[in-house]
Amino acid sequence: MDLGELVEALKKESSPVKAGKMRAYMRRRFEFLGVSTVHRLEICKPYAAESLASGAVDWDFISDCWLSPWREIQYFALECIYDLRDTLTPECMPKLKRLIEVKPWWDTNDAIDSIISYVALKYPELNKTLLEWSKDKSGWVRRVAICHQLDRRGKTNRDLLTRIIDNNLGSTEYYINTAIGRSLREYAKHNPDWVLWYINTRKDRLNSVSVKEGSADLQDKS
Repeated sequence: MDLGELVEALKKESSPVKAGKMRAYMRRRFEFLGVSTVHRLEICKPYAAESLASGAVDWDFISDCWLSPWREIQYFALECIYDLRDTLTPECMPKLKRLIEVKPWWDTNDAIDSIISYVALKYPELNKTLLEWSKDKSGWVRRVAICHQLDRRGKTNRDLLTRIIDNNLGSTEYYINTAIGRSLREYAKHNPDWVLWYINTRKDRLNSVSVKEGSADLQDKS
């Protein structure tokens, strides 16, 4: 796949005004071409089809995407990986972890959550890896470990969720504490009694941000 060709195609639809707003929204951490999501997906469609037709993630191409100064290119890289999620194996985890660690922020972090969730559900032996990630020196890696079960509901591994959150109690990092709250709130949609029990038994260690978010839908049960 020709990354330069893709960048040029996106540049034709770029908007300096939109780029400025996107950059400001991401606290000026990244450069943007200024292409809306709708237009980006349309422009990238033939390139995404080419990636999918290859039948396997081209990790060299993904690395090149991560070296690009344009954030839209990192979004495209993650979309390519997600489209090929069925081909991912436990051996891909170090590569995915590297994507979390380089140019980290919540936007790519959230996309990687979905990829990790799919792979880990397919390969339960990765629970051990995610438990290790929950103690990683990188808060962004720990955030993925905390959030990777967000969309599982009834398939949530409650013991794993408990241990991962417990490993992060007492953190002063905002994105860790919001991640804990989000995980509890999502699981409460399936098992509100357990979430209420968890919050009540760890009130002295849960950050107020986590408690507020995690109990947002539990007022009538408290």
